[in-house]
Amino acid sequence: MTYQLASLDLATDFDRPLAPLTVPGKAVKGDSAGLVLLDGAARGAYRLARLVRQEALLGLSVTRPDLPVDVHLVLVVDAFSDDMWRRSRDLEEDAVVPRRHRLARVSVQGRQRAAVLLEPAPLDGSVASQRLTVRVRPEELGSGLLTLGFDVPREVPSWLGGAVLEDGLTGVCIARVSLEPATETLTGSLSTGFAGSKRRRLVPRYPGGFVVNPAPAGRTDVVLRPRVLEQRPRPVGRRALAREPLARVRDGAARVRVRRHVRAVTEVVSVTSGRRRQVLSDARPDGTFVVALEPGEGPVYARPRLLRTSGGESRMQDWYCWVDGSVSD
Repeated sequence: MTYQLASLDLATDFDRPLAPLTVPGKAVKGDSAGLVLLDGAARGAYRLARLVRQEALLGLSVTRPDLPVDVHLVLVVDAFSDDMWRRSRDLEEDAVVPRRHRLARVSVQGRQRAAVLLEPAPLDGSVASQRLTVRVRPEELGSGLLTLGFDVPREVPSWLGGAVLEDGLTGVCIARVSLEPATETLTGSLSTGFAGSKRRRLVPRYPGGFVVNPAPAGRTDVVLRPRVLEQRPRPVGRRALAREPLARVRDGAARVRVRRHVRAVTEVVSVTSGRRRQVLSDARPDGTFVVALEPGEGPVYARPRLLRTSGGESRMQDWYCWVDGSVSD
């Protein structure tokens, strides 16, 4: 039997008219009127949406701006993210989720724009959040529809593969999306999978790398500071043994910081194309190294290594990193 409908403009008394997001404006819950498209994601009750598979798409109806717009995303990993990951893999409720990072690639208006390395869900029941900013030109919003795509890169460097959770995009929460007029120069950003202090972020020796999103215009300088620690020398002689407790308090219980490396090499791998290159950096007077990235490179993986004065690479070590200009030394 075939039904002939005179009109498909069906509605109920509970439906609300669609109200596009204004600039400035934000969408923070799943019932936000500006959220008009969902694929691979579910609306959230207290947050905007939660991803349910490895490829997802969100669409927001926005007013057409006259100036560039900064799109701010807040991605969250929490205990419910781990629960969804278990269900997606048919695991028991008490199965342990590997303490690995979640890697996500973000596209805007169908073009890959950024990547983030997300911290695992904290064990104390809190949330791990990561903020990301992408700039959109007015002509890109000609239709009034802002599309945000999320997926996982198919290939990652071998040194990062073991640290990334398989199918890790499942359960990641898009907490909110906010729009603001672009009034300042947008700097590059980076994510190491660990929370930082004053925009300095720790890069632990495993996996030893991080993700950088260069600025859309101008060069992005990533500053690296090695956290090189060596064992304290053992005390020799009675006088040194007597002074050992005081020396531990003064210099640290077991280790002291040293800076004796003069060069570093950083492996830079494009997230989009997989193109690799090596960047050599000389140590600055303050002991830091700088890696320069061009705006056309797009999101990249970066893995720094120190070079010994006698030749060859040093053993893996921890680093601190930040984008030049975001913090003061």
